[in-house]
Amino acid sequence: MALRATSERPSSRVWWPRRRLWQLLASLSALGAVLTAGQAMPSSVAAAQSAKRARLGTARVAPERSAVLAEPSACAPWPSPTSYPWPLKPFHRQHPIRGYFGDPRTVWAEERSKQLAAPLEHSSFHNGVDIVAADGAAIYPVVSGFVYFPRPWRRGQEVIVRSPGRRSFQYWHLRPAVTEGQYVLAQRTVLGRVLPGFHHVHLSELDEERIQNPLAPGHLFPYRDRTAPRVRALLVRDRQGKPLDPARPLSGELSLLAEASDRPAPAPPGIWRGATVVPAAVGWTLRRQGGQVVVPRIVIDDFRLTLPPNQDFSEVYAPGTRQNFPLVERRHRSAYGRYLFQLTPWLLDTRTLGNGVYWITLSAWDTCGNRGMLREKLIFANRAARLNSPEPAPRCRLSTGRGLARAS
Repeated sequence: MALRATSERPSSRVWWPRRRLWQLLASLSALGAVLTAGQAMPSSVAAAQSAKRARLGTARVAPERSAVLAEPSACAPWPSPTSYPWPLKPFHRQHPIRGYFGDPRTVWAEERSKQLAAPLEHSSFHNGVDIVAADGAAIYPVVSGFVYFPRPWRRGQEVIVRSPGRRSFQYWHLRPAVTEGQYVLAQRTVLGRVLPGFHHVHLSELDEERIQNPLAPGHLFPYRDRTAPRVRALLVRDRQGKPLDPARPLSGELSLLAEASDRPAPAPPGIWRGATVVPAAVGWTLRRQGGQVVVPRIVIDDFRLTLPPNQDFSEVYAPGTRQNFPLVERRHRSAYGRYLFQLTPWLLDTRTLGNGVYWITLSAWDTCGNRGMLREKLIFANRAARLNSPEPAPRCRLSTGRGLARAS
């Protein structure tokens, strides 16, 4: 049958559904093109939402890191009357150090997970420096004095030399070549030799029984450090210890932690080349968006001169901290150190600050005065508080669980 051409339009019952279908397909095609181009919404809508976030202060901002080298360095290029040389040859040349003053010493009886979540069996602060030395290397006294063995039954581990003044020095991991009460001369008498397998000598300094940092200016010389510590991250946890995202609005009582570390100068050899050590001091300050200081600088840990007692370990270091090659089930695990510092040994109550945008600055120093910093934006948004309170913001309060205490 021949087909006859016609100019008649299809009935509306057919035409309108078909047109709707074509419009829907066209819309889906346009949407697919937008998504393919990486645009989730029209630019005008995206710009409006970005402006709204900026107005409310909720726009995400990447943390800012910086480093400042001390000029002049606190580690002077000349000795002081209290300085002393290195305990191994060459005496007047800086040697690598693989363990710093204040480093955590962590021992686990068991390993429950790769993150070492089990409770610590033992923890303490490292009360000296571990100077790299070959097995069998001769160790000399840094000052003249009389030999003393505090633990005769452990002879072969610790040798103490008491100077005529107030100072005494401890040398660990030696096979002694001296006797009790012997008078030894600095840089002349061989105290002993490094025991096999230790690859270092531990040196501690005491001033009338008060432990001293050998890397502080005016002590071990020469010592120079031209690298700044690094503040790696700000960590936020709630009252129960649950991790929170610091880039999202925060509320209630918080625990603030800083992950920070430093690199030994010069780097130790072998498997210790990638090891990190602790900064000599860590602190923080908090400001409002406009610059008003609500938390003056608080230095939580300060190993620049001496150490806190070991019972304060959990007030300085947070769970998750570990030393280089931590001791787990009486075996050293192959892992470098991780250092988490308690910025708020108690809890920071954000409800006493008022809602709004704040900037926290974390700082880490070494004994030479070099400083590493991290500046990060925080948003406090408590439901019960008014967002724009006309009253002046109170100073930060730290909650101890039994009340509130103002930070000094």
